[in-house]
Amino acid sequence: SSPTYVTIDPSSREVLLERYYYFIPWRRTLQRSDLERISVVESSQPPSTEEEKGSKRDLSYYVKAYLELKEGGRLKLFRSGMTGAPYDNREKAFVIAESTASALDLPVLYTIRGKETGSGET
Repeated sequence: SSPTYVTIDPSSREVLLERYYYFIPWRRTLQRSDLERISVVESSQPPSTEEEKGSKRDLSYYVKAYLELKEGGRLKLFRSGMTGAPYDNREKAFVIAESTASALDLPVLYTIRGKETGSGET
């Protein structure tokens, strides 16, 4: 599979998508008017904090951050992997979501495994 790179330009509030398919680049620019919100989805089991003696490699925990488009599609901005502590992955997803939201002036919707927990305006 070919990776898709998302580049955010805060000054023009545009998102540049770049994908390579057999070394052939495909590019698309999304305007602010094409974007709806940032969505962060987290598993129902929250990670243990750094102070707790929880597992450092809990494979049942996941967090994903998406950039949702008005046309109905979504772009994956972050997905926690099997490496790294769950607490660290949660922090990375939060930083990516909040910095993207502030750069593009988008609202953020946080959900826990299909249950809406709240949204914040940035």
